[in-house]
Amino acid sequence: MKQKSDHIKPNFAEAQERREILRRYRRLIEVWHTRKETQDRWEVRKAFKVAAEAHKDMRRKSGEPFILHPLEVATIAAGDLGLGRTSIIAALLHDTVEDTDLTLEDVEGMFGDKVARIIDGLTKIEGISETAYSTNQSETLKKVVYTMSDDVRVILVKLADRLHNMRTLDAMPQLKKLKIASETRYIYAPLANSLGLYDIKSELEELSFKYSNPDFYKQISHQIKQYSPKLEQKFNSFKKPLEEYYASSPGKVEIQLRNKTAFSIWKNMSDNELTFKDVFLIPTVKLIVNTKPEQEKVACWTAYADVTTLFHSNNSKLLDLVSQPKTNGYSAIHTVVMLPGGDWVNVQILSRRMDEIATRGYPAFWKYRDKNDQEGLEKWLIRTRELLKEANDEAIPFIDVFRKNLVTEEIIVFTPTGDLIPLPKGATVLDFAYTIHTDLGNKCIGANVNRKLKPIEFELRAGDQVEIISSKIDKVTEKWLDIVVSARAKARIKQVVKNKRRKFRKEGEEKFNKICKQLKAEHPQCNVEQLIEKLNLSDKTNFFYLLATNKLGAKEIKEVLFGVEQKSGWFHFPSILTNNMLFGKKSDSIEKATSKENLYIEEGSESDAIEFIIPSCCNPIPGDDVVSISWPNKLMEIHRTNCDVAIKYMSQYGKKITNPNWGKDIGVNFLSGVKLVSENKKGLVKMISTVLSDEYNLNIRKFDLVTIGEMIEVQIFLYVKGLDELKNVMKSLHKIKEVIKVKRIE
Repeated sequence: MKQKSDHIKPNFAEAQERREILRRYRRLIEVWHTRKETQDRWEVRKAFKVAAEAHKDMRRKSGEPFILHPLEVATIAAGDLGLGRTSIIAALLHDTVEDTDLTLEDVEGMFGDKVARIIDGLTKIEGISETAYSTNQSETLKKVVYTMSDDVRVILVKLADRLHNMRTLDAMPQLKKLKIASETRYIYAPLANSLGLYDIKSELEELSFKYSNPDFYKQISHQIKQYSPKLEQKFNSFKKPLEEYYASSPGKVEIQLRNKTAFSIWKNMSDNELTFKDVFLIPTVKLIVNTKPEQEKVACWTAYADVTTLFHSNNSKLLDLVSQPKTNGYSAIHTVVMLPGGDWVNVQILSRRMDEIATRGYPAFWKYRDKNDQEGLEKWLIRTRELLKEANDEAIPFIDVFRKNLVTEEIIVFTPTGDLIPLPKGATVLDFAYTIHTDLGNKCIGANVNRKLKPIEFELRAGDQVEIISSKIDKVTEKWLDIVVSARAKARIKQVVKNKRRKFRKEGEEKFNKICKQLKAEHPQCNVEQLIEKLNLSDKTNFFYLLATNKLGAKEIKEVLFGVEQKSGWFHFPSILTNNMLFGKKSDSIEKATSKENLYIEEGSESDAIEFIIPSCCNPIPGDDVVSISWPNKLMEIHRTNCDVAIKYMSQYGKKITNPNWGKDIGVNFLSGVKLVSENKKGLVKMISTVLSDEYNLNIRKFDLVTIGEMIEVQIFLYVKGLDELKNVMKSLHKIKEVIKVKRIE
């Protein structure tokens, strides 16, 4: 009987899995709710069968059949993104070329070149020689962006794929979770935002936060549950008077409370040094006006008048995005009003069409646009193509520039003829010139801004009218890279500088050959590619330029070739690829740990004890969740997992990242910081000193004190053994009667 039972169970499990696969497929078809031709349905069914057959012996880390993943990706593409047959087929097949024996030629033969091109854009790049400026990870991202510029469906399917991977990340090892979460936060969430996909952007950020900062995520999620009833009360205090006001016009407006995610709350708290209550207990309300598209502007302003009739408004907070929508299509009126009890409410007024675009982005935009409409998506893609034309060949600098283009806020300025020009916040006269035309940028010497003469570095403000003044000759210098902020301007200046540097190539090659002979270093020891990688340079052009201009010489090359001991362990040479160099100036920003028994690559493996450096960007201490990154011939860097630098590194240098563990008895004190706010009472400094010196016997590196009216803010940088000691110190400081708030300096 037992044998028979064991024999039945696998069949029963297989039957259950088949039923689940078919259930997910039927759900995909229902979500697609197609009114398409029978041919479209047949093509999607065919793609499902091909994918199911190709993945039949594959399972995900969770143990479930692999085919469930492409089915879910296709469902997100159809439901959340509103995509059609071609995208759904590509979503079903997106992993086949990478993970099975199916080829792109097979896909093209069965489903056509459009599907094949989307899948090709989604297929990872593997096997390249990784350098400081190029990794498999970054090259894959660059490939997605390049393909996206021709067919935006590539990135939409990629976002659907990433969203489902994030939803199922629990099954992955911890280090893999951190890498995927960091890449998601660094590039995919900003991409979703730039396409107006607010719901997807928010979920990607939230899931990334959950896995990269689990403690903060749990803490804030708990507080959300705790304080939600109080938030609901405030919302009802706003909603009830409005409902009574509109009682004679039912259905005119819909009033919704916008949910705040743990990530958005944490970011607001971190960026603005606010408490949870400061952020969460100010409701954000949407007023969705039901009206025809041609009447929506008037209807939104009418609703604004209604709201400000019932509640006092803060006119300084009024933002009109109806007259000038964001480039991702978002359009609304934002204002802030006060409830009778003195509480503030953020109000967003928008039409039904605007709301759909605000949450679903360009898929909704396509639904409403006119055939000849060139707004939004088309303009965004045009700017992306322009950026690609002038882009660096190296993947990592390219991705950094592209991301900066995504996350920077915009301002609107005007040409002399009244045309609107969107620019990133912080843009200068020179940025404006390059936005108009490359040649105008290259020859720019200043501008008339609002009829006043201004230099090229003058920072523009929203509403400025700008007329460029140009020379007859090219004026570009490398210093211009410090003046501009826009990706387009940087790319075009770099191209000009790079072209100028090429003129030094022959002279640099001759000098390099002389140095190799002088050092008696023959090939392959005197290998240019290896030297470029070890010196953290971008390419041969930069290498030979530095040699020709005597910024690099025999001494540095000898140190690399023959392993001569270096004082700092870091080489620093100017690069045109980034504004502040790829790795920054480490010597000014690190605290070295002197013991070799400080950190272990894997828990318990004492033979793998390593030396490392602590960067000042996040000041990790024992007890923090950390990751490490290794560069050739250098000490390992340790970063906290929620550090912005770590997130960038994990998103691009995945293979160089490890997940170390702190040793039990480190024997070294680490620099950390504490900020406290207190009433300005006599003897406060002495009380703080008593806690730090008498109770804990800590060394203080820096003590800053600022008086603000009757309050006082203190910043203390001190050396502690680890996180437990720091927490105890903070608790003791909080016990001082006059102290209102204590927090770690992140």
